[in-house]
Amino acid sequence: MPKGMRWVRGAVLSGMVLLVSLATYSLQSRSRPVAVVRPPVEPVPVLAVSQEDPAVTREGTLRRGESLFAALRGKGYPAGTLFEILEELKPLIDPRRLSPGDGYRLTLRSGLIETLELIRDEATYIVEKDSTGFNGRVEAFPVETVVRKVSGTVTSSLYEAIVENGGHPALVVAVSDLMQWDIDFFTDPRRGDRFSILVEEYRRGAEFVGYGQVLFASYDGERARRDAAYYADASGHSDHYDAQGQSLRKAFLKSPLNYRRISSRFTYHRLHPILKTVRAHLGVDYAAPTGTPVVTIGSGQVTYCGWKGGFGRLVEVRHNGAYTTAYAHLSGFGAGVRRGARVSQGQVVGYVGASGLATGPHLDFRVKHAGSFVDPLGLKSPPAEPIAAEYASSYHEYRDRLMRADSELAALDGMPSDQFLSRFFSEALTAEAFAPVAAP
Repeated sequence: MPKGMRWVRGAVLSGMVLLVSLATYSLQSRSRPVAVVRPPVEPVPVLAVSQEDPAVTREGTLRRGESLFAALRGKGYPAGTLFEILEELKPLIDPRRLSPGDGYRLTLRSGLIETLELIRDEATYIVEKDSTGFNGRVEAFPVETVVRKVSGTVTSSLYEAIVENGGHPALVVAVSDLMQWDIDFFTDPRRGDRFSILVEEYRRGAEFVGYGQVLFASYDGERARRDAAYYADASGHSDHYDAQGQSLRKAFLKSPLNYRRISSRFTYHRLHPILKTVRAHLGVDYAAPTGTPVVTIGSGQVTYCGWKGGFGRLVEVRHNGAYTTAYAHLSGFGAGVRRGARVSQGQVVGYVGASGLATGPHLDFRVKHAGSFVDPLGLKSPPAEPIAAEYASSYHEYRDRLMRADSELAALDGMPSDQFLSRFFSEALTAEAFAPVAAP
């Protein structure tokens, strides 16, 4: 083959090999994944979804004889946390100053205390947790004193009547305590009885904070009538007096119980429910649930405290040289009550029970005068000291103005004290006349 032809055939074969190689590479390239290089992209922030529980609020009030620690510990909060909180509270307020009815508010998250607010008349005491632990502070708030009238007619009980006419339960207690020597508000009220009350009310803005002094109160009922005016004389002595200037306070309360019905009266001929014999019952039986507090009707000294035969658990109190009272069938004794102890009028000396010869829980209440038993329901109690003669004229003028305010104000929804004074006491009386409505 000529040399030129051999060159051409070689060139053709080389070209064919090249084409086959290119085709093979192309097929292989298609069968392999191609790496794509892209510019870096900033990561998009993802919002974290909190798994914490939402904040929860819990509120409550302190009961009589209950400490803040006991109230919260009783609800299951850990003692360690409570001790931390109380340590922060101590520089702000003495825990011994806390009173029944003081409110508290807890803010919880995941079941743990984050904030405690202790709410009192004068301020809110706050302990809250931050990154360093618990820290306390005080938020004082101004309290406005207003004079309010609450009046109405009894349909079932004084409690319901006062609350239905805009008063708070604390006002029921105040009026009951004020007239407790003369009126038994659990047995005396009857449908149609009327009442009227002028009282200082403390407010923080539109919020009710508490009551101050009851300035004037009247009760006109089928079985009981009484009115009272508060007066502070120039010597600093203050009290509630009736129309004649006699103090409403007396040596003895009308009853030793606040919840009861009379199940057996004073008599010399009663069939004993257990012994089935006719014998004297020289006291009054008050039926009441077990545990109902029993108070002494007057101040004095405990002469007996213990078990006494058929009377069961019994407390005797000597009030003076003439009177002794006895409280029988108790389920237990009041704190600090023991033979020789001094007790104050209204102090709890025991609790209703059925100890001794008793068919059910009740209090057997007895009174001796000069060594002889007398009917407790007919007990005449001497009043406390009347208003001093040198202040009698000022008192009567002041009382007349209070009565005028009570009669003219058909409805009083919080008249500020200064307006009340300017309207009914525009003419100066004496300095003490203005004491009852002074701001706290």
